[in-house]
Amino acid sequence: MANLWYHDCRTSAKRVRSKMREYIANSTEVMWGPGFIGYIIATVLYGTSFGQYIFYLRSFPQDSKKLKSFIMTVFLFETIHQCAMMGIYWSILISCRRSTSLECTNKLPWQMLASTFVLL
Repeated sequence: MANLWYHDCRTSAKRVRSKMREYIANSTEVMWGPGFIGYIIATVLYGTSFGQYIFYLRSFPQDSKKLKSFIMTVFLFETIHQCAMMGIYWSILISCRRSTSLECTNKLPWQMLASTFVLL
């Protein structure tokens, strides 16, 4: 009798594990959730850097044009990166939600390439 109970528990546990693997493999929440949380934190930090950029422009008008252009270039790349990340999450989590089209399932958004290029 105990042996039969042990066999049923093992079979049930295998079934539960296979269902969990299937859920995790197809779950948008598990795949994109942590990245989206990171995106929210990055957006808050982007707002902070925007404030610092404006503060710099107003507080240090006497700095050289070379330094100002460098800071503007860094801020421009950060802005492009932030917009690309917004586009990635928009297309994956909103536009392609519950869509099974070829573009949504197999192709990566073009913003991912732009975001990677900006980071390099």
